[in-house]
Amino acid sequence: MNKQKLLYADSSFEKLRDFENALAAVDAMNRCDLKTAHLLKKAGMEQQVFTLYASNAAFAGGMDAAVLFKEYANKAGVKMEVS
Repeated sequence: MNKQKLLYADSSFEKLRDFENALAAVDAMNRCDLKTAHLLKKAGMEQQVFTLYASNAAFAGGMDAAVLFKEYANKAGVKMEVS
């Protein structure tokens, strides 16, 4: 087997491992979503709107990251606005 084939095999294994890790992370996030919604309801805070303060000062794309975080939080039942 030549070096190119070995590198390709290593790369494919890494992609498979990364994909499996991503699936495990999605599964964990789904469980967290359910728990978050349950805890908010238990605390009587289902309608609470949280404010996430963000800027691009810390790193380029900080506001974009905050918007992505907001979208994820919304899926978990957390109402959030980005400022």
